[in-house]
Amino acid sequence: MTDSINPPPTAAHLARPLAVLRREAGRPLIAVTAPTGYGKTMLLRALADTLSGENTVLWLSLGPENNKNDRFLAQIADAIAGTTSDVHIFVDRYEAIHEDSFHRALEQLIEDAGERVQFYIASRVKLPFYHRLRSRHPGPYMLTCEHLKMNSGEMTQAIRRETGRELAAGPAKRLYALTDGWPLAVMHYAALLKENRAEPLHERAALEALPVEMYGILLDNVFLEQPPETLPFMLFTSVPDFFDTALARLVTEDPDCQETLERLLATNLLLTRGEGGRFRYVPLFAAWLRNRLYESDERAPATIHALVSRWAEERGMLVEAVWHALRTPDMERAAGLLLGDIEITLAQPCGRLLELLDQFPTQEVVRRPSLALLHAFLLINDHRISAAEKVIDLAEALMTDEFYSFGPTGENLRGYFATIRSRIALMRLDSERGIALMHEAAALLLGPGRLYTHFNAIEPAGSSLLRSNAGFWGAIDQALAIYGYAEPLWGGSNQGYGIIQTILGECYYLRGQLEEAERSLQRGLFIGLDLLDTGIVLPAALTLVQLRLATGETQAARAMLEEIRLQIAARASVDTDAVLEACQALVHIKTGQTAAVRKWLKEQRQDTGAVPDITWLYEYIVLLRAYICLGRTREGLAFGERLAYYAEARNLHYYVAEINLLLALLHADGGDNGTAVRKLEKSLETGSKEGYVQLYLEEWDKAEPLVGALTKKLRLHSTPGSGESVAFCRRLQQLRDERWLSTDKDRFVRARLTNKEYAILQLLIEGRSNNDIADKLAIRLETVKTHCKNIYGKLGLKGRKAVMRHFEDIRGAARSR
Repeated sequence: MTDSINPPPTAAHLARPLAVLRREAGRPLIAVTAPTGYGKTMLLRALADTLSGENTVLWLSLGPENNKNDRFLAQIADAIAGTTSDVHIFVDRYEAIHEDSFHRALEQLIEDAGERVQFYIASRVKLPFYHRLRSRHPGPYMLTCEHLKMNSGEMTQAIRRETGRELAAGPAKRLYALTDGWPLAVMHYAALLKENRAEPLHERAALEALPVEMYGILLDNVFLEQPPETLPFMLFTSVPDFFDTALARLVTEDPDCQETLERLLATNLLLTRGEGGRFRYVPLFAAWLRNRLYESDERAPATIHALVSRWAEERGMLVEAVWHALRTPDMERAAGLLLGDIEITLAQPCGRLLELLDQFPTQEVVRRPSLALLHAFLLINDHRISAAEKVIDLAEALMTDEFYSFGPTGENLRGYFATIRSRIALMRLDSERGIALMHEAAALLLGPGRLYTHFNAIEPAGSSLLRSNAGFWGAIDQALAIYGYAEPLWGGSNQGYGIIQTILGECYYLRGQLEEAERSLQRGLFIGLDLLDTGIVLPAALTLVQLRLATGETQAARAMLEEIRLQIAARASVDTDAVLEACQALVHIKTGQTAAVRKWLKEQRQDTGAVPDITWLYEYIVLLRAYICLGRTREGLAFGERLAYYAEARNLHYYVAEINLLLALLHADGGDNGTAVRKLEKSLETGSKEGYVQLYLEEWDKAEPLVGALTKKLRLHSTPGSGESVAFCRRLQQLRDERWLSTDKDRFVRARLTNKEYAILQLLIEGRSNNDIADKLAIRLETVKTHCKNIYGKLGLKGRKAVMRHFEDIRGAARSR
């Protein structure tokens, strides 16, 4: 028997569920139950195609007419009896069957068929007899939409394949949240983007249009397939993002809501039950239901939103309570919820809080000064400088009294406004005004302010505070100005002081002040561990690991990384595995363990062809370093150029310098020294201005020839600012020489001196006079003096006594021998 349709080739995302089907092939029944558009037919057809040959394969596609067709089942039984080979029976569109007699007959057929017969049944609704077969051994197996839906990577690849367009990280995230990986919806979104449409849409407009695009499919294939009495229930329960039985009963006033939910779960597979008895619709379907509710009943949505807001508040779900208050709309209640307990408010994800505050009309925010401060505080943390300034300007224009209290803490609101203006000035590189405003704020707040000591919006799994918004994206002068000023105002084991110490430690490290960096980073690490704040622990620990590597303490670096991994695993709930594994890979890179680097690189799942995600920049940089380590120049250049464009477009100071430095090394590895020098020059435009000494010293062995070539080029062809870069290069060379002299003296002098000069240095270290050296080496006294003068110049030492003093340890070792 054959299907009445010709199914399309298997979609790429079905490779995973196809592997599950093959793994479970020995079971008497495999049910594939999912709504329309999940590829059930394609999946079964792909499996059927692999089972041809010695097997008997039957393909059946059902329709309503089969409910009364007993002969249909008899033919299946005859086919099974008429062969001795393995029989695989594929039944598609089983949702067409509603007669109990048919269900019972097929169930009995499966029971009696024997081990050589397997049934594969695809249906939009759950099979009514499935649970009764579970007592068999082996029992049946069910694939649901959770098996069949696309993951985020498959979704972006499908969009790229269909449209030739690269979906940016933000729209990709929103699309996945809306569709929950529903393949049919993803393909309709791709169709909205296609350039062969009369009016192709941009990404955001396509997202907004998708529920309308899916209207007919959701109406005919999902909504109207449900019993009429359940339709109002679905509309009302779509208002909250999720609900439990109690909330469903509250908004629907249905005393039998538990029974209604069970009926819907059996037939409407776009409704799922999760942990804790919470139910949710696929977000796209929920949006569709809400739109239908708003169109059919103007008053009901506001009533339901108000009920849900109070239900959420009673259960401590602040974000949900505020969101539904805004939908009512009840601005006073929404503002009161946000300002009622600032500790609870600022414990919520900053992105969610900003989404809520952005939904307030501007006039509703600025007429409430405390709410305006909260909004500006979060906008600054999101690097939305102009928006934060506008909110403060508008709010202050309405403030006529000298003193305004910040409701949640009782502190002077004008003091907090001054802190916002100070941060804005520092972000715009106006240090003088920024510091003046910090003085003003400290006077008004009588210190740093409770918001900054306890409630700072930092990434819990971030790799750096200096290279984040908190550190002005690596602007060291600004970071030192604000945090150096603030340090004496703080104290104790609080979050604000931990952030200050960690950022200062990162500044000192990049400036090459390693002892100062060690002290500040250890303080920050101690506070972070005490508070169980991974947003402080990770940046402090990762910088300390780099510091250990920079000073040659490889074992200490490994030990610290392992200790931090254990501390976080035992005491914190934040997922930090990706960052810690990237740091481990960096240790492997620095110590030349290419096999371990290759293994880490193979395990990475970042899409290097997609638009970068700012939260993954540390991992991206390590990925780029891995390409250099393994000699994968072409891949590194393609990825590095994409990263450089991203960093430059967002003014991420440090990353602009580091990525262009790594691109210079990649071009040099590829033999293109001209481009390598230009990339180094680009890196130094930022790096010399900010003083990123340690960044270049860590790559000095590879970068030194390029630095020499660039210095020569800039001296021959001077440009505005080139003098600063040349001076910075000289400083790097001097610092490198000083470090070699203090850590690896023999390596340093061998690199700087000729063989004859090296031999004379050994005799100088032993305390020999010029005459003794001349006799020992059989050369003229004047020649010895000339060589000594050259040695002093090359080593940066002032004379014989300085040489003997600096190489005292070598002289002592020689005497002991």
